[in-house]
Amino acid sequence: MAANAEWRGTWEQWRNWIEYWLDRARLEDSLSVKI
Repeated sequence: MAANAEWRGTWEQWRNWIEYWLDRARLEDSLSVKI
């Protein structure tokens, strides 16, 4: 169970990073800049 809790924490971090990069990509796309 402890490992599962750690995985959930990691998943939350990944979700935060994904959302961050999606927002960043959207911002750069609005500036006509591709990653």
